[in-house]
Amino acid sequence: MARVAIVAGAIGAGAPAAANADGFSVAINVHGAGLVTGGDSSHKFSCQDTAGLPPNTPNTCFFSSAWVSGNAIQLQATAGSGLSGWSVNRWALSGTTPIACSQGSNDTSGSCDITFPLTCLCHQNEQIDVYFTRNSAYPATAVTSGPSIGPGWSGPAATFTYMSESDVSFTCRVYPAGSSPPGFGPCPGSGGAGSDSLGGLAGGRWTFDVQAVDIWGNHGPVSTQTWTVDTSPPGIYVTSPAPNAVYPQHQAVPAGYGCSDNASGVALCQGPVANGQLIDTSSIGPHTFTVQARDAAGNVTSTTLAYTVADSAPPTVSVVTPATNATYGRGQTVPANYSCQDEPAGSGIASCDATVANGASIDTSTLGTKVFTVVAKDKSGNQTTSQVTYSVIDVSPPTIHISSPSPGQVFLQGQSVAAGYSCQDDAGGSGIAACTGPVANGARIDTSKPGTETLTVQATDGAGNSVQSSVSYTVAPDPVLPSDFTLRYGRAASGRIEVLRMTAYRLLAGSTAIFSCHGRGCPSHLHPVTADENKSSLVIRQWTGAVLRPGATIKATVTAPLSAGIVVVWHVTRSGATKTEMCLPPGGTPRPCTA
Repeated sequence: MARVAIVAGAIGAGAPAAANADGFSVAINVHGAGLVTGGDSSHKFSCQDTAGLPPNTPNTCFFSSAWVSGNAIQLQATAGSGLSGWSVNRWALSGTTPIACSQGSNDTSGSCDITFPLTCLCHQNEQIDVYFTRNSAYPATAVTSGPSIGPGWSGPAATFTYMSESDVSFTCRVYPAGSSPPGFGPCPGSGGAGSDSLGGLAGGRWTFDVQAVDIWGNHGPVSTQTWTVDTSPPGIYVTSPAPNAVYPQHQAVPAGYGCSDNASGVALCQGPVANGQLIDTSSIGPHTFTVQARDAAGNVTSTTLAYTVADSAPPTVSVVTPATNATYGRGQTVPANYSCQDEPAGSGIASCDATVANGASIDTSTLGTKVFTVVAKDKSGNQTTSQVTYSVIDVSPPTIHISSPSPGQVFLQGQSVAAGYSCQDDAGGSGIAACTGPVANGARIDTSKPGTETLTVQATDGAGNSVQSSVSYTVAPDPVLPSDFTLRYGRAASGRIEVLRMTAYRLLAGSTAIFSCHGRGCPSHLHPVTADENKSSLVIRQWTGAVLRPGATIKATVTAPLSAGIVVVWHVTRSGATKTEMCLPPGGTPRPCTA
Protein backbone atom coordinates (compact mmCIF):
# COMPACT_ATOMS: atom_id res chain seq x y z
CA MET A 1 0.00 0.00 0.00
CA ALA A 2 1.34 3.44 -0.97
CA ARG A 3 1.19 6.40 1.45
CA VAL A 4 0.99 10.09 0.46
CA ALA A 5 1.20 12.89 3.09
CA ILE A 6 -0.33 16.38 2.83
CA VAL A 7 1.63 19.10 4.63
CA ALA A 8 0.54 22.79 4.58
CA GLY A 9 -1.49 22.22 1.46
CA ALA A 10 1.16 20.19 -0.43
CA ILE A 11 1.39 16.45 -1.07
CA GLY A 12 4.65 14.53 -1.15
CA ALA A 13 4.86 10.81 -1.98
CA GLY A 14 6.13 8.57 0.79
CA ALA A 15 6.10 11.28 3.53
CA PRO A 16 4.39 10.54 6.86
CA ALA A 17 1.21 12.28 7.88
CA ALA A 18 1.83 15.72 9.52
CA ALA A 19 -0.21 18.43 11.27
CA ASN A 20 -1.11 21.44 9.15
CA ALA A 21 -1.56 25.03 10.32
CA ASP A 22 -5.28 24.43 11.02
CA GLY A 23 -4.62 21.79 13.68
CA PHE A 24 -5.62 18.78 11.56
CA SER A 25 -3.69 15.58 11.06
CA VAL A 26 -4.38 14.40 7.53
CA ALA A 27 -3.43 11.21 5.69
CA ILE A 28 -4.47 9.76 2.31
CA ASN A 29 -4.47 5.99 2.12
CA VAL A 30 -4.36 4.42 -1.36
CA HIS A 31 -5.84 0.91 -1.25
CA GLY A 32 -5.23 -1.91 -3.75
CA ALA A 33 -7.50 -3.02 -6.55
CA GLY A 34 -10.44 -5.38 -6.12
CA LEU A 35 -12.48 -3.20 -3.80
CA VAL A 36 -14.97 -2.44 -6.54
CA THR A 37 -16.73 -5.77 -6.19
CA GLY A 38 -16.30 -6.25 -2.47
CA GLY A 39 -16.27 -2.70 -1.12
CA ASP A 40 -18.93 -0.24 -0.02
CA SER A 41 -20.30 1.58 -3.02
CA SER A 42 -20.24 4.82 -1.05
CA HIS A 43 -16.46 4.56 -0.93
CA LYS A 44 -15.94 3.90 -4.63
CA PHE A 45 -14.57 6.40 -7.12
CA SER A 46 -12.93 6.41 -10.49
CA CYS A 47 -10.75 8.84 -12.49
CA GLN A 48 -12.53 10.38 -15.42
CA ASP A 49 -10.40 10.79 -18.53
CA THR A 50 -11.81 14.21 -19.46
CA ALA A 51 -9.13 14.83 -22.05
CA GLY A 52 -9.22 11.36 -23.63
CA LEU A 53 -5.56 10.84 -22.82
CA PRO A 54 -3.77 7.50 -23.45
CA PRO A 55 -2.89 5.17 -20.55
CA ASN A 56 -0.11 6.13 -18.10
CA THR A 57 -0.64 9.85 -18.82
CA PRO A 58 -1.18 12.30 -15.89
CA ASN A 59 -4.78 13.39 -15.65
CA THR A 60 -6.78 15.63 -13.31
CA CYS A 61 -9.46 14.12 -11.06
CA PHE A 62 -12.06 16.08 -9.11
CA PHE A 63 -13.92 14.66 -6.14
CA SER A 64 -17.64 15.13 -6.64
CA SER A 65 -18.73 14.70 -3.02
CA ALA A 66 -17.45 14.44 0.54
CA TRP A 67 -19.02 13.65 3.86
CA VAL A 68 -18.13 13.12 7.49
CA SER A 69 -18.35 9.63 8.86
CA GLY A 70 -17.11 9.46 12.41
CA ASN A 71 -13.67 11.10 12.34
CA ALA A 72 -13.17 10.63 8.59
CA ILE A 73 -13.96 12.93 5.67
CA GLN A 74 -15.05 10.67 2.86
CA LEU A 75 -14.29 11.93 -0.68
CA GLN A 76 -16.05 10.48 -3.71
CA ALA A 77 -14.75 11.01 -7.23
CA THR A 78 -16.99 11.25 -10.28
CA ALA A 79 -17.44 7.92 -12.03
CA GLY A 80 -15.89 7.63 -15.45
CA SER A 81 -15.66 5.21 -18.37
CA GLY A 82 -13.16 3.87 -20.86
CA LEU A 83 -10.31 3.62 -18.35
CA SER A 84 -9.56 -0.10 -18.59
CA GLY A 85 -5.93 -1.11 -18.68
CA TRP A 86 -4.61 1.91 -16.65
CA SER A 87 -2.11 1.27 -13.92
CA VAL A 88 -1.95 3.29 -10.69
CA ASN A 89 1.23 4.60 -9.04
CA ARG A 90 0.26 7.48 -6.74
CA TRP A 91 -1.88 10.59 -6.17
CA ALA A 92 -0.48 14.09 -5.85
CA LEU A 93 -1.80 17.68 -5.73
CA SER A 94 -1.59 19.38 -9.13
CA GLY A 95 -1.04 22.81 -7.46
CA THR A 96 -0.49 24.28 -4.03
CA THR A 97 -4.18 24.56 -3.15
CA PRO A 98 -4.51 23.63 0.56
CA ILE A 99 -7.20 21.31 1.88
CA ALA A 100 -9.93 23.51 3.34
CA CYS A 101 -13.29 22.37 4.58
CA SER A 102 -16.01 24.76 5.60
CA GLN A 103 -19.42 23.76 6.90
CA GLY A 104 -21.95 23.88 4.10
CA SER A 105 -25.60 23.28 3.41
CA ASN A 106 -25.52 19.59 4.30
CA ASP A 107 -24.47 20.10 7.92
CA THR A 108 -27.58 18.21 9.11
CA SER A 109 -26.22 14.98 7.73
CA GLY A 110 -22.84 15.61 9.39
CA SER A 111 -20.96 16.03 6.10
CA CYS A 112 -19.12 18.98 4.52
CA ASP A 113 -18.35 19.66 0.89
CA ILE A 114 -14.74 19.86 -0.31
CA THR A 115 -13.27 20.00 -3.80
CA PHE A 116 -9.60 20.18 -4.79
CA PRO A 117 -7.62 19.07 -7.88
CA LEU A 118 -5.43 15.97 -7.91
CA THR A 119 -3.11 14.79 -10.65
CA CYS A 120 -2.87 11.02 -10.87
CA LEU A 121 -1.82 8.00 -12.88
CA CYS A 122 -5.17 6.29 -12.39
CA HIS A 123 -6.37 2.75 -12.26
CA GLN A 124 -10.08 2.15 -12.27
CA ASN A 125 -11.85 1.26 -9.07
CA GLU A 126 -9.29 2.84 -6.72
CA GLN A 127 -10.43 4.16 -3.31
CA ILE A 128 -9.05 7.07 -1.21
CA ASP A 129 -9.85 7.60 2.46
CA VAL A 130 -9.01 10.98 4.10
CA TYR A 131 -8.79 10.85 7.90
CA PHE A 132 -8.51 13.79 10.30
CA THR A 133 -8.36 14.47 14.00
CA ARG A 134 -10.06 17.60 15.29
CA ASN A 135 -8.00 20.00 17.53
CA SER A 136 -9.87 21.69 20.37
CA ALA A 137 -7.36 24.73 20.66
CA TYR A 138 -8.77 28.31 20.09
CA PRO A 139 -6.98 30.74 17.76
CA ALA A 140 -5.19 33.61 19.56
CA THR A 141 -4.82 37.16 18.08
CA ALA A 142 -1.75 39.44 18.42
CA VAL A 143 -1.92 43.20 17.67
CA THR A 144 1.31 44.05 15.83
CA SER A 145 0.96 47.81 15.37
CA GLY A 146 -1.26 50.69 16.44
CA PRO A 147 -1.19 53.87 18.56
CA SER A 148 -1.36 51.79 21.73
CA ILE A 149 1.97 50.23 20.81
CA GLY A 150 4.45 53.07 21.13
CA PRO A 151 3.27 56.66 21.70
CA GLY A 152 -0.14 55.80 23.16
CA TRP A 153 -1.65 58.66 21.16
CA SER A 154 -3.34 59.19 17.81
CA GLY A 155 -5.23 61.82 15.95
CA PRO A 156 -8.83 61.46 14.73
CA ALA A 157 -7.64 58.50 12.58
CA ALA A 158 -5.88 55.35 13.82
CA THR A 159 -4.86 52.05 12.24
CA PHE A 160 -4.32 48.68 13.98
CA THR A 161 -2.71 45.61 12.39
CA TYR A 162 -3.11 42.12 13.85
CA MET A 163 -2.33 38.47 13.06
CA SER A 164 -3.38 34.92 13.99
CA GLU A 165 -3.54 31.45 12.38
CA SER A 166 -3.54 31.23 8.60
CA ASP A 167 -7.20 30.27 7.96
CA VAL A 168 -9.02 32.42 10.49
CA SER A 169 -11.32 35.43 10.12
CA PHE A 170 -11.44 38.45 12.46
CA THR A 171 -14.09 40.42 14.36
CA CYS A 172 -13.46 43.86 15.87
CA ARG A 173 -15.08 46.72 17.81
CA VAL A 174 -14.05 50.24 18.90
CA TYR A 175 -15.65 52.36 21.63
CA PRO A 176 -14.84 55.11 24.16
CA ALA A 177 -12.83 53.69 27.03
CA GLY A 178 -14.95 53.03 30.11
CA SER A 179 -18.24 52.86 28.18
CA SER A 180 -20.29 49.71 27.51
CA PRO A 181 -18.68 47.87 24.59
CA PRO A 182 -20.78 47.23 21.46
CA GLY A 183 -20.97 43.89 19.74
CA PHE A 184 -18.23 42.55 17.51
CA GLY A 185 -18.43 42.97 13.76
CA PRO A 186 -16.36 41.64 10.87
CA CYS A 187 -13.09 43.45 10.22
CA PRO A 188 -10.55 43.14 7.38
CA GLY A 189 -8.19 40.17 7.31
CA SER A 190 -7.08 37.15 5.28
CA GLY A 191 -4.34 34.54 5.42
CA GLY A 192 -4.01 35.03 9.16
CA ALA A 193 -3.38 38.84 9.10
CA GLY A 194 -5.50 41.99 8.97
CA SER A 195 -5.51 45.77 9.28
CA ASP A 196 -8.35 48.02 10.47
CA SER A 197 -8.29 51.81 9.80
CA LEU A 198 -10.45 53.93 12.06
CA GLY A 199 -11.53 57.53 11.43
CA GLY A 200 -13.60 60.36 12.85
CA LEU A 201 -12.50 59.70 16.43
CA ALA A 202 -13.21 62.40 19.00
CA GLY A 203 -10.65 63.43 21.57
CA GLY A 204 -10.29 61.25 24.66
CA ARG A 205 -9.54 57.63 25.65
CA TRP A 206 -10.60 54.82 23.27
CA THR A 207 -10.58 51.01 23.25
CA PHE A 208 -10.08 48.63 20.30
CA ASP A 209 -10.94 44.90 20.60
CA VAL A 210 -10.10 42.18 18.04
CA GLN A 211 -10.48 38.37 18.07
CA ALA A 212 -9.90 35.52 15.60
CA VAL A 213 -12.51 32.91 14.53
CA ASP A 214 -11.36 29.58 13.03
CA ILE A 215 -13.13 27.61 10.28
CA TRP A 216 -14.90 25.50 12.89
CA GLY A 217 -16.37 28.62 14.49
CA ASN A 218 -14.08 28.67 17.48
CA HIS A 219 -13.70 32.29 18.82
CA GLY A 220 -10.28 33.07 20.20
CA PRO A 221 -9.49 35.33 23.15
CA VAL A 222 -10.08 39.10 22.77
CA SER A 223 -7.02 41.35 22.36
CA THR A 224 -7.78 44.78 23.86
CA GLN A 225 -5.88 47.98 23.05
CA THR A 226 -6.50 51.33 24.79
CA TRP A 227 -5.06 54.71 23.72
CA THR A 228 -5.78 58.45 23.76
CA VAL A 229 -7.04 60.50 20.80
CA ASP A 230 -5.66 64.06 20.50
CA THR A 231 -7.46 66.16 17.88
CA SER A 232 -5.74 69.51 18.54
CA PRO A 233 -2.66 70.42 16.42
CA PRO A 234 0.43 71.84 18.14
CA GLY A 235 1.11 75.57 18.27
CA ILE A 236 3.93 77.41 16.43
CA TYR A 237 5.54 80.77 17.16
CA VAL A 238 8.15 82.52 14.95
CA THR A 239 10.17 85.50 16.20
CA SER A 240 12.68 85.66 13.34
CA PRO A 241 12.37 86.38 10.45
CA ALA A 242 9.83 89.07 11.22
CA PRO A 243 6.74 89.10 8.99
CA ASN A 244 7.39 91.03 5.74
CA ALA A 245 10.83 92.09 6.98
CA VAL A 246 13.48 93.37 4.54
CA TYR A 247 17.07 92.27 5.09
CA PRO A 248 20.22 93.27 3.21
CA GLN A 249 21.75 90.54 1.11
CA HIS A 250 24.15 88.30 3.07
CA GLN A 251 23.03 89.80 6.42
CA ALA A 252 23.35 87.32 9.29
CA VAL A 253 19.79 86.76 10.59
CA PRO A 254 19.38 83.90 13.13
CA ALA A 255 16.12 81.96 12.93
CA GLY A 256 13.88 82.11 15.98
CA TYR A 257 10.91 79.77 16.37
CA GLY A 258 9.37 77.09 18.63
CA CYS A 259 6.43 74.67 18.97
CA SER A 260 4.15 73.66 21.87
CA ASP A 261 1.43 71.05 22.54
CA ASN A 262 -0.57 70.64 25.76
CA ALA A 263 -1.87 67.16 24.99
CA SER A 264 0.22 64.47 23.35
CA GLY A 265 3.31 66.68 23.21
CA VAL A 266 5.52 67.90 20.35
CA ALA A 267 7.06 65.15 18.26
CA LEU A 268 8.48 67.37 15.48
CA CYS A 269 9.24 71.10 15.25
CA GLN A 270 11.15 71.81 12.04
CA GLY A 271 11.99 74.83 9.85
CA PRO A 272 14.25 75.39 6.83
CA VAL A 273 17.13 75.74 9.31
CA ALA A 274 17.45 74.82 12.95
CA ASN A 275 16.38 77.33 15.56
CA GLY A 276 19.22 79.80 16.06
CA GLN A 277 20.86 79.02 12.70
CA LEU A 278 21.07 81.68 9.96
CA ILE A 279 18.16 82.05 7.56
CA ASP A 280 18.75 82.33 3.80
CA THR A 281 19.78 85.84 2.73
CA SER A 282 22.11 84.72 -0.07
CA SER A 283 19.87 85.72 -2.99
CA ILE A 284 17.86 88.87 -3.47
CA GLY A 285 14.10 88.81 -3.87
CA PRO A 286 11.11 87.43 -1.94
CA HIS A 287 11.62 84.50 0.43
CA THR A 288 9.39 82.37 2.64
CA PHE A 289 10.15 80.74 5.98
CA THR A 290 7.94 77.76 6.89
CA VAL A 291 7.88 75.93 10.23
CA GLN A 292 6.10 72.55 10.50
CA ALA A 293 4.98 70.95 13.75
CA ARG A 294 3.63 67.46 14.55
CA ASP A 295 2.47 66.17 17.92
CA ALA A 296 2.75 62.63 19.24
CA ALA A 297 -0.81 61.95 18.07
CA GLY A 298 0.18 62.76 14.47
CA ASN A 299 -1.64 66.11 14.21
CA VAL A 300 0.29 68.37 11.80
CA THR A 301 0.31 72.15 11.35
CA SER A 302 2.55 74.71 9.69
CA THR A 303 3.20 78.48 9.67
CA THR A 304 4.73 80.45 6.75
CA LEU A 305 6.18 83.95 6.95
CA ALA A 306 7.36 86.11 4.02
CA TYR A 307 10.47 88.29 4.00
CA THR A 308 12.52 90.04 1.35
CA VAL A 309 16.26 90.10 0.72
CA ALA A 310 17.39 93.37 -0.84
CA ASP A 311 20.61 94.22 -2.66
CA SER A 312 22.11 96.97 -0.49
CA ALA A 313 25.77 96.35 -1.29
CA PRO A 314 27.30 98.75 -3.85
CA PRO A 315 29.15 97.29 -6.83
CA THR A 316 32.94 97.24 -7.01
CA VAL A 317 35.19 98.92 -9.56
CA SER A 318 38.54 97.64 -10.77
CA VAL A 319 40.80 100.05 -12.70
CA VAL A 320 43.85 98.46 -14.31
CA THR A 321 44.77 101.38 -16.60
CA PRO A 322 45.54 104.13 -15.81
CA ALA A 323 47.40 102.81 -12.80
CA THR A 324 47.31 104.80 -9.60
CA ASN A 325 49.98 107.56 -9.60
CA ALA A 326 51.32 106.34 -12.94
CA THR A 327 53.15 108.70 -15.31
CA TYR A 328 52.63 108.72 -19.06
CA GLY A 329 54.28 110.68 -21.84
CA ARG A 330 52.43 113.53 -23.46
CA GLY A 331 50.65 112.20 -26.53
CA GLN A 332 51.24 108.58 -25.48
CA THR A 333 48.44 106.17 -26.45
CA VAL A 334 47.18 104.51 -23.25
CA PRO A 335 43.97 102.42 -23.60
CA ALA A 336 41.66 102.53 -20.57
CA ASN A 337 41.14 99.19 -18.85
CA TYR A 338 38.51 98.94 -16.13
CA SER A 339 35.55 96.80 -15.07
CA CYS A 340 32.58 96.84 -12.70
CA GLN A 341 31.30 93.87 -10.70
CA ASP A 342 28.27 93.27 -8.51
CA GLU A 343 28.43 90.82 -5.62
CA PRO A 344 27.57 87.16 -6.37
CA ALA A 345 23.79 86.67 -6.71
CA GLY A 346 23.35 90.47 -6.54
CA SER A 347 20.99 92.49 -8.69
CA GLY A 348 23.62 92.85 -11.43
CA ILE A 349 25.42 95.79 -13.03
CA ALA A 350 23.14 98.38 -14.61
CA SER A 351 25.88 100.72 -15.86
CA CYS A 352 29.67 101.08 -15.81
CA ASP A 353 30.69 104.51 -17.09
CA ALA A 354 34.07 106.24 -17.03
CA THR A 355 35.89 109.31 -18.28
CA VAL A 356 36.38 107.43 -21.56
CA ALA A 357 34.97 104.16 -22.81
CA ASN A 358 36.74 100.96 -21.88
CA GLY A 359 39.52 100.41 -24.42
CA ALA A 360 39.59 104.04 -25.58
CA SER A 361 42.69 106.20 -25.02
CA ILE A 362 42.88 108.19 -21.82
CA ASP A 363 43.78 111.91 -21.93
CA THR A 364 47.52 112.46 -22.42
CA SER A 365 47.22 115.52 -24.65
CA THR A 366 48.43 118.05 -22.08
CA LEU A 367 50.95 118.01 -19.27
CA GLY A 368 49.95 117.81 -15.64
CA THR A 369 47.99 115.74 -13.12
CA LYS A 370 44.86 113.99 -14.41
CA VAL A 371 41.94 112.21 -12.71
CA PHE A 372 40.26 109.15 -14.26
CA THR A 373 36.76 108.44 -12.87
CA VAL A 374 34.63 105.27 -13.09
CA VAL A 375 31.02 105.20 -11.85
CA ALA A 376 29.30 101.80 -11.36
CA LYS A 377 25.57 101.32 -10.64
CA ASP A 378 23.73 98.07 -9.95
CA LYS A 379 20.09 97.35 -10.78
CA SER A 380 19.06 98.11 -7.21
CA GLY A 381 20.38 101.66 -7.51
CA ASN A 382 23.53 101.19 -5.42
CA GLN A 383 26.42 103.28 -6.79
CA THR A 384 30.21 103.28 -6.48
CA THR A 385 32.59 105.97 -7.75
CA SER A 386 36.28 105.19 -8.14
CA GLN A 387 38.94 107.75 -9.10
CA VAL A 388 42.54 107.18 -10.16
CA THR A 389 45.14 109.96 -10.36
CA TYR A 390 47.91 109.88 -12.96
CA SER A 391 50.39 112.37 -14.43
CA VAL A 392 51.22 113.33 -18.00
CA ILE A 393 54.83 114.41 -18.44
CA ASP A 394 56.98 115.70 -21.28
CA VAL A 395 59.07 112.80 -22.50
CA SER A 396 59.83 114.17 -26.00
CA PRO A 397 63.23 115.84 -26.43
CA PRO A 398 63.42 119.23 -28.16
CA THR A 399 64.71 119.66 -31.72
CA ILE A 400 67.82 121.58 -32.92
CA HIS A 401 68.29 123.37 -36.21
CA ILE A 402 71.87 124.41 -37.24
CA SER A 403 71.95 126.81 -40.15
CA SER A 404 75.68 127.72 -40.01
CA PRO A 405 78.01 126.07 -40.65
CA SER A 406 76.53 123.63 -43.11
CA PRO A 407 77.55 119.99 -42.83
CA GLY A 408 80.96 119.46 -44.57
CA GLN A 409 81.44 123.15 -45.38
CA VAL A 410 85.12 124.27 -45.91
CA PHE A 411 86.46 127.55 -44.59
CA LEU A 412 89.88 129.13 -44.94
CA GLN A 413 91.98 129.46 -41.91
CA GLY A 414 91.06 132.60 -40.00
CA GLN A 415 87.89 133.10 -42.02
CA SER A 416 85.12 134.80 -40.08
CA VAL A 417 82.04 132.54 -39.97
CA ALA A 418 79.06 133.23 -37.65
CA ALA A 419 77.36 130.31 -35.89
CA GLY A 420 73.67 129.95 -36.63
CA TYR A 421 71.45 127.57 -34.61
CA SER A 422 68.15 127.41 -32.70
CA CYS A 423 66.23 124.98 -30.38
CA GLN A 424 62.49 124.27 -30.29
CA ASP A 425 60.24 122.15 -28.03
CA ASP A 426 56.97 120.51 -29.13
CA ALA A 427 53.88 122.67 -29.07
CA GLY A 428 52.34 122.25 -25.62
CA GLY A 429 55.57 120.79 -24.27
CA SER A 430 57.50 121.90 -21.23
CA GLY A 431 59.47 124.51 -23.23
CA ILE A 432 63.20 125.07 -23.87
CA ALA A 433 65.23 125.35 -20.70
CA ALA A 434 68.65 125.57 -22.38
CA CYS A 435 70.03 125.81 -25.92
CA THR A 436 73.84 125.96 -25.88
CA GLY A 437 76.77 125.44 -28.25
CA PRO A 438 80.53 126.04 -28.11
CA VAL A 439 79.79 129.67 -29.04
CA ALA A 440 76.61 131.65 -28.78
CA ASN A 441 74.24 131.82 -31.69
CA GLY A 442 75.58 134.49 -34.07
CA ALA A 443 79.10 134.42 -32.62
CA ARG A 444 82.16 133.51 -34.73
CA ILE A 445 82.95 129.81 -34.95
CA ASP A 446 86.50 128.54 -34.58
CA THR A 447 88.53 128.72 -37.85
CA SER A 448 91.85 129.47 -36.14
CA LYS A 449 93.62 126.30 -37.18
CA PRO A 450 93.43 123.94 -40.14
CA GLY A 451 91.56 120.66 -39.74
CA THR A 452 88.08 119.25 -39.13
CA GLU A 453 86.00 121.00 -36.51
CA THR A 454 82.63 120.15 -34.99
CA LEU A 455 79.93 122.48 -33.81
CA THR A 456 77.76 120.70 -31.19
CA VAL A 457 74.55 122.21 -29.87
CA GLN A 458 72.72 120.75 -26.84
CA ALA A 459 69.05 121.48 -26.07
CA THR A 460 67.20 120.71 -22.82
CA ASP A 461 63.47 121.23 -22.20
CA GLY A 462 61.70 122.03 -18.95
CA ALA A 463 61.07 118.34 -18.24
CA GLY A 464 64.79 117.55 -18.45
CA ASN A 465 64.65 115.88 -21.84
CA SER A 466 67.96 116.60 -23.60
CA VAL A 467 69.25 116.19 -27.12
CA GLN A 468 72.44 117.05 -29.07
CA SER A 469 73.05 117.89 -32.71
CA SER A 470 76.45 118.28 -34.36
CA VAL A 471 77.77 119.65 -37.66
CA SER A 472 81.32 119.07 -38.88
CA TYR A 473 83.19 121.56 -41.05
CA THR A 474 86.74 121.88 -42.41
CA VAL A 475 89.24 124.70 -41.95
CA ALA A 476 91.64 124.83 -44.92
CA PRO A 477 94.94 126.72 -44.75
CA ASP A 478 95.51 129.72 -47.06
CA PRO A 479 96.63 127.97 -50.26
CA VAL A 480 99.77 128.52 -52.32
CA LEU A 481 97.66 128.87 -55.37
CA PRO A 482 98.32 126.06 -57.76
CA SER A 483 97.12 128.11 -60.73
CA ASP A 484 98.21 131.32 -62.34
CA PHE A 485 97.53 133.30 -65.52
CA THR A 486 99.72 135.49 -67.77
CA LEU A 487 98.45 137.92 -70.31
CA ARG A 488 100.59 139.18 -73.18
CA TYR A 489 99.24 142.13 -75.06
CA GLY A 490 100.38 144.88 -77.46
CA ARG A 491 99.23 148.19 -78.97
CA ALA A 492 99.07 149.71 -75.49
CA ALA A 493 100.45 152.99 -76.93
CA SER A 494 97.25 153.46 -78.89
CA GLY A 495 95.21 153.57 -75.73
CA ARG A 496 93.91 150.07 -76.10
CA ILE A 497 95.39 146.64 -75.78
CA GLU A 498 95.34 143.63 -78.00
CA VAL A 499 95.52 140.28 -76.24
CA LEU A 500 98.34 138.42 -77.84
CA ARG A 501 98.31 135.35 -75.58
CA MET A 502 96.52 134.22 -72.32
CA THR A 503 98.14 131.24 -70.65
CA ALA A 504 96.97 129.30 -67.56
CA TYR A 505 99.63 127.52 -65.54
CA ARG A 506 99.29 124.56 -63.16
CA LEU A 507 95.64 123.71 -63.75
CA LEU A 508 94.89 120.66 -61.66
CA ALA A 509 92.71 117.87 -63.02
CA GLY A 510 89.06 118.55 -62.23
CA SER A 511 89.51 122.31 -61.94
CA THR A 512 87.44 124.65 -64.02
CA ALA A 513 88.31 128.13 -65.30
CA ILE A 514 85.39 130.42 -65.94
CA PHE A 515 85.93 133.72 -67.78
CA SER A 516 84.01 136.93 -67.88
CA CYS A 517 84.62 140.22 -69.65
CA HIS A 518 83.02 143.61 -69.20
CA GLY A 519 83.56 146.58 -71.55
CA ARG A 520 84.21 147.23 -75.18
CA GLY A 521 86.10 144.70 -77.23
CA CYS A 522 85.17 141.60 -75.13
CA PRO A 523 84.86 138.32 -77.05
CA SER A 524 81.28 137.44 -77.83
CA HIS A 525 81.50 133.82 -76.74
CA LEU A 526 83.36 132.79 -73.61
CA HIS A 527 83.48 129.15 -72.70
CA PRO A 528 84.66 127.61 -69.44
CA VAL A 529 87.78 125.53 -69.59
CA THR A 530 87.91 122.31 -67.58
CA ALA A 531 91.13 120.40 -67.03
CA ASP A 532 90.63 116.70 -67.42
CA GLU A 533 94.18 116.15 -66.27
CA ASN A 534 96.94 118.10 -64.66
CA LYS A 535 98.19 120.81 -67.06
CA SER A 536 101.45 122.66 -66.49
CA SER A 537 100.31 125.30 -68.98
CA LEU A 538 97.26 125.86 -71.14
CA VAL A 539 96.76 128.60 -73.77
CA ILE A 540 93.29 130.10 -73.62
CA ARG A 541 92.86 130.64 -77.34
CA GLN A 542 89.46 132.31 -77.25
CA TRP A 543 91.14 135.49 -76.03
CA THR A 544 93.78 135.70 -78.70
CA GLY A 545 93.29 138.80 -80.87
CA ALA A 546 90.74 140.43 -78.61
CA VAL A 547 91.19 144.23 -78.57
CA LEU A 548 90.01 145.79 -75.34
CA ARG A 549 89.45 149.44 -74.79
CA PRO A 550 90.31 151.21 -71.58
CA GLY A 551 87.82 150.52 -68.78
CA ALA A 552 87.27 146.89 -69.74
CA THR A 553 87.94 144.13 -67.26
CA ILE A 554 88.82 140.49 -67.72
CA LYS A 555 88.15 138.03 -64.86
CA ALA A 556 89.23 134.42 -64.70
CA THR A 557 87.87 132.29 -61.83
CA VAL A 558 89.45 128.89 -61.19
CA THR A 559 87.64 126.45 -58.83
CA ALA A 560 88.26 122.89 -57.81
CA PRO A 561 86.06 120.65 -55.68
CA LEU A 562 86.62 121.02 -51.89
CA SER A 563 89.58 123.30 -52.36
CA ALA A 564 90.36 126.97 -52.51
CA GLY A 565 90.34 128.69 -55.85
CA ILE A 566 91.72 131.84 -57.42
CA VAL A 567 90.20 134.89 -59.03
CA VAL A 568 92.44 136.84 -61.45
CA VAL A 569 91.25 140.22 -62.71
CA TRP A 570 92.84 142.41 -65.36
CA HIS A 571 91.84 146.10 -65.55
CA VAL A 572 92.50 147.71 -68.95
CA THR A 573 93.86 151.26 -68.86
CA ARG A 574 95.39 153.52 -71.47
CA SER A 575 98.81 152.41 -70.36
CA GLY A 576 98.11 148.66 -70.38
CA ALA A 577 96.51 146.01 -68.16
CA THR A 578 96.98 145.71 -64.43
CA LYS A 579 96.55 142.35 -62.73
CA THR A 580 95.06 141.60 -59.30
CA GLU A 581 94.58 138.20 -57.62
CA MET A 582 92.11 137.11 -54.93
CA CYS A 583 91.75 133.82 -53.04
CA LEU A 584 88.41 132.03 -53.30
CA PRO A 585 87.50 129.82 -50.32
CA PRO A 586 85.14 126.94 -51.11
CA GLY A 587 81.60 128.23 -51.08
CA GLY A 588 82.78 131.69 -49.98
CA THR A 589 83.52 135.07 -51.51
CA PRO A 590 86.91 136.22 -52.90
CA ARG A 591 89.21 137.80 -50.38
CA PRO A 592 92.85 138.87 -50.38
CA CYS A 593 95.18 135.96 -50.13
CA THR A 594 97.56 135.73 -47.22
CA ALA A 595 101.18 134.92 -47.66
